Amino acid sequence: MIKNDYTSIMLNELYITLDKLKKLKKEKNLDKSMNLINDSLKQFLGLRFETIDILPYKDLMSIISSSGKINIGKSIILSELLKEKANLYELKGESIKSFNIYIKSLNIFIELILRENKLCTQEFFSKIDDIIDITEQYELPLYSKSLLFEYYEVKGEYSRAEDMIFEILDKNNDNKEIINKAKDFYERLKCKSEEELEKGNLPLDEVLDGLNQLNNF
Repeated sequence: MIKNDYTSIMLNELYITLDKLKKLKKEKNLDKSMNLINDSLKQFLGLRFETIDILPYKDLMSIISSSGKINIGKSIILSELLKEKANLYELKGESIKSFNIYIKSLNIFIELILRENKLCTQEFFSKIDDIIDITEQYELPLYSKSLLFEYYEVKGEYSRAEDMIFEILDKNNDNKEIINKAKDFYERLKCKSEEELEKGNLPLDEVLDGLNQLNNF
């Protein structure tokens, strides 16, 4: 998946860490599990746990990258460790902290697949879908919804992408950026085959209807 030798070594070390973490969680040793995650964040990425909890996800991605270019390998490690950290908060009953960290992990995972086609795999889709299922009871931030819209399109789930568009516009009906993104989305779908649209559960007549509905915003 990732060709860089150094990155491959880091990812292999991450998976060893995740295996240790799995065993600790099975033993219900949550404190040691959290310490392992925090130590790993420091070891792999140079990030302190206080930084993880406070900074927005984009700032975290910038810190572990250089020259304005996203470090894909380190961002994968970050998203994986954030997902595990959020799960531990969840197990400890700290739902607000858990949700906030899950959202950071979700956003990073989606940013990664939008930037790197080679990461558009079932493995990554499953990780994203897991977080979506976990956080569905909460109101997601606008930016996360916008990323989900793009994610569903990449995944070929056009009906769900459309649902996300109108969920956003329901509360942000004057958001010109989203409206323009939505129009571009429908224009792209008009170029798809009937088979692709049917597979995405959004046939051409519904595509045209959705495009017409945008005129009401």
